[in-house]
Formats: sequence, C-alpha cells, structure tokens
Amino acid sequence: MGWRAYRCQDTLDAQEKLLQRERELAESRSTAAKLRDQLRRLLEANSIGLITTREDDVLEANDAFLRMIGLDRSRFALPISWRELTAPGYEEADALALAQLQEGGECLPFQKEYTRADGVRVPVLLGAVAFNREPLECVCFIVDITAQKQAEWA
Repeated sequence: MGWRAYRCQDTLDAQEKLLQRERELAESRSTAAKLRDQLRRLLEANSIGLITTREDDVLEANDAFLRMIGLDRSRFALPISWRELTAPGYEEADALALAQLQEGGECLPFQKEYTRADGVRVPVLLGAVAFNREPLECVCFIVDITAQKQAEWA
C-alpha cells in the first residue's frame, strides 16, 4: 500500500473519531439538559423545601421553603442568611452538619427549627449535599415536620 493509501486511511480514521466524539458530545448535552430539567422540576416542587447555599447564604429557594419561613418571593431579595433564620439553640447541630459536609460531602438528615418572619418557630428535617467544598456550596432539602411534632406533643 502506498503512502496515499495510508494517508487516506488516516483521514478516514480521523473522521470516524471526530464523528464518534461529536456523538458523545451530543449525548452529553442531552443528558445535561435532562438533568437541568429534573433539577428545575425538583426546585419547583411544592412539598419539599429546597435551597442552594454558599457558606452562610441562601442563594436560591423554592416556594415551599419560602412558605415554611413565612416569606413571599415578591417581598424580599436573596441572598438571606440561613444562620439568621435558624432558631437559637441549634448551633451545635449546624456545626456538626457543616463538618460532615466539609469532610464527606453530605450531612445526615437532622432536625432543627427555623424562625419564620412572624416569629413562629418551625420544626424541620434538613439534609444537604455539597457540590463544592471551597467555598462550601450545598443543595439542601427541608421538610416541615410541624404536624409530626404536634402529634408527639399531644
């Protein structure tokens, strides 16, 4: 086989590799689009509060979380401090959760209370996963457990 045949084969091989790479990129884009759509639907869920945080700030929050803390999206601006929302007495639980996030990238779900805008304390179950550790950025789920606590107290 002459050098032209080798060169032609090399060109065909390169074109095939390029086509394969383009197919892989298209598949990656499709997967990323599906994940973005799933995350958007999750953030819009009405039963579970979801927030994204960076250090002490809540950067994004869905409507379920805002209802839990007694805020309306039209009456405040993000970011807000999750520490300021936390009722007194939960500093140790928060410190443990932050240590777990820094060390392992997630924290075990734990109970705490937020203080709503009207001063009412809301018991919640909170869990989080870090998607960046420096600075610490997390996605947190928050479930209002008021009904369960009321049943326990009754």
